[in-house]
Formats: sequence, C-alpha cells, structure tokens
Amino acid sequence: MFNFFVSKLKNIRVWFYYLRLNRFRNNLFTHIIAFSKKKESYEYRDEIEFIRKNGLSVFPYSFTTKYSSLEVTVNYEDGYPFVNHNGNRFFFKKGWTEGKVKKYYSGLLSEQDIDSPHLYCDEIFNAGGAEILLDIGVAEGSFSLDQINSVKEVVILEKDDLWVDALERTFKPFKDKIQIIKKFASNTDSFDSIRPQNLPSLWNKDLFIKIDVDGDERKVIQGLENLLKNNQPIRIALCVYHQQDDYNYFVNYFTSIGYSISVSNGYMLYLFDKKIKKPFFRKGILRLTKVLS
Repeated sequence: MFNFFVSKLKNIRVWFYYLRLNRFRNNLFTHIIAFSKKKESYEYRDEIEFIRKNGLSVFPYSFTTKYSSLEVTVNYEDGYPFVNHNGNRFFFKKGWTEGKVKKYYSGLLSEQDIDSPHLYCDEIFNAGGAEILLDIGVAEGSFSLDQINSVKEVVILEKDDLWVDALERTFKPFKDKIQIIKKFASNTDSFDSIRPQNLPSLWNKDLFIKIDVDGDERKVIQGLENLLKNNQPIRIALCVYHQQDDYNYFVNYFTSIGYSISVSNGYMLYLFDKKIKKPFFRKGILRLTKVLS
C-alpha cells in the first residue's frame, strides 16, 4: 500500500511539472507575440513569424524540418548504442533506447546545420591546424569527433562516468591523440573540478577551445583567464545564449583582453531559461581569435 501511494505521489508531481511547463511556454508565446507589435522587435521579425506559424522553437528556422524524420540506424555493442557518423562509430550512454538515440542524434545534426545559430565553426573560423583542441562541455563528444583529423591532439574535460565510458569507445581508434580528463572545468580546483589554465600542455600552443557548459561559461572563463591573456594563438567557440546578458558580458570581456570577435548567424530562443525576458532572442556562438602582439 505504501508503494502504491509513493507511485501516485510521483505521478502527481510529474503532472504538476508538465502543467507548470506548459503554462510557462504558453505565457512565453503570448509575450513574444505582444513584443512583435513593438518597434524593437523588427530585428527579430523572421524568427517571430516562424514562431507564430510553428510554435516555440529553440531554432526558429525552417532548416530544422530536415531533421524531424531523419533516418538513423542504431546498433549496439555491449549495451552501448552507436550510430555511424561520417564513417566513425559514435557511441551514446549505455542503456539508452533506440528512440532516445535517434532523437538526440538528430538534435546534434540540427544544432550544427550550416544555417544554425549554434554552429561552432564555419569556413573561415574553425579548428583546422590547431596543436590542441580543448573541448569543454563535451557530453557525447560530437564536436571533437568532427575535428579529430583537423588537429594534432584533443583534450576532453568530462566528469559524467556514463559519458566517459561512451567517449572511450568512440575515440578508441584515435587513442594516440586523445586525452580524456575526468573532471569538469570551473574556476576552482577540487576532486572533480579543474581550472583548465593549470594544464601545462595548453601553454604556448596553438589552441582551439570549445565551451558549451549550460550556463557555467563565466566560471570556465575565470578558470582560463591567465591562459587566455597569454600571447599565444587561441581560438574560442563560446556559447553565449544560456544567460540573458552573456553576449554583452563576453563581448566586453574579450574585447578588453585583445580578441577579435565574430558571431554566428541568426538567433536562438532559449526557452529553457525560466528568467528569459525581452527581446527573448539571443545570439548563439561567439567566435573569438586572440590578436597576437
């Protein structure tokens, strides 16, 4: 009987969670439509029109439809699901269902579509020729896998044991040029965190750094600060959409320490931020290049 009531309580909590989520998103849609009537919304007119016709979307663009019914073949090895990604076996967490893998993988491809505001690199700005790629905010490791043949070495920071297990399988063919550090990047050193600037191998090298850490970007930059100011070639693809003011904050910061800046095209609607406010739409990626003295 006790377990019955516990199960019922969990179901009620889930029901209330989705009720609140739907209410939040309905309110957000209403606020965006109201915002569309103001002059300052003109810059986002295409994104708003997409949302008006199709509903809320993190990427309010038609390119996303290419991935809504993508054919994805999922295989398994020792319980680890994997797909063929550009000729490489690309693993996911053990125990993931076929449906979950397909949805996740389709999302990755959509995120890095040529028209996506979340595109880390383009023909001009990329990791090509870097001595070290430092991947911060790795999870499944898709970015490192895509760049593995363009750089001399890849250093991955990832704390999640289940992801680390999958990463070790994905990068087994490249074990001579991959280093997986089981810590997360931050502004402190501890049992499970590290300031990346304390990795000796990163100093005085041609670096490419990717940072996508779900809102902890400022802590990571603090943990890189001394390295970022060093007079060495550094390129950074930095997510700036997780928090409302990150774009302006990081543009000002990197301008002050001598980086040239370009920005990914378009805008994102990061509807997972419950503090989101006007103008609602945010730039996705800053592409930063150290100006050497």
